[in-house]
Amino acid sequence: MSHWLSEQILDRSGVPTAHFRVNFFAEWMSYTAAEIRAGRYLTPFDPESRFVPIAAVDIARVVVKILENPEAFGSKIIPVTGSVEVSHIELTGILERTLGKEVHFKQVSPEEFVKTIGLDGDPSFVAHFKAVKVDQQERLLAGVDKSAAEIVGQPLTTPEEFIEKHHHLLA
Repeated sequence: MSHWLSEQILDRSGVPTAHFRVNFFAEWMSYTAAEIRAGRYLTPFDPESRFVPIAAVDIARVVVKILENPEAFGSKIIPVTGSVEVSHIELTGILERTLGKEVHFKQVSPEEFVKTIGLDGDPSFVAHFKAVKVDQQERLLAGVDKSAAEIVGQPLTTPEEFIEKHHHLLA
């Protein structure tokens, strides 16, 4: 079912429904934590493709605020992005500076990526990463939107803060 159709059905239900357009989860770095610990930022995405990673904790804060006042957000489309737009090369540099170690960017095919991170038993993961690669090439994941920060009333987690918080996993 398309997003548009499901949104139309929910809007007609009479139940206040906010429609999230979530960008790229910062937590996806945890999929490649072993690679990052070994000094490699492994990704199936183009080095210069841009995205705005958002931490799950920030998404949760948005959800809580909406649940506290659903009428204010019913039938609204809410872009949910992080606070900083980066390319994968830039994120590699952020990893290096924040972790205090050398990290090398390495682009691999979606097939090699899912095999490396142990998700190759399900072909939907390859399809997912291929689709996200196209989304990034078409700049669909670029651009910071302030909606999430405005809803929660505080700055969102930066990539540096996320990496620092998960230093034990990534270093």
